[in-house]
Amino acid sequence: MKKAKPEARYELQRKLTRLQQERANHSRQEHLRKLKIDHRRKEREKVGAGKKPFFLKRRVQKEQALAERYARAHTCLYHCANPHCCVVQVQGTQGQRGS
Repeated sequence: MKKAKPEARYELQRKLTRLQQERANHSRQEHLRKLKIDHRRKEREKVGAGKKPFFLKRRVQKEQALAERYARAHTCLYHCANPHCCVVQVQGTQGQRGS
């Protein structure tokens, strides 16, 4: 990209950014779809046990997805994937730093 003309470089950079955004959007949509399927599966099990069916409102689905997103964001980004490695604040209580 360093040897490309400024116009061509700009166009390539724009295409790269667009593709990265599409990829991120696709993974977000896929994650939301999996959350929805998981909820439906759990509800079917509960209905089989005699509970009345309950369907989540879109707002509640978005809140759950956001909570999941931030829970994953609090994993250690520096050296491991252990969620208990970093200081994590969960529901108003501050966690301890583990080893």
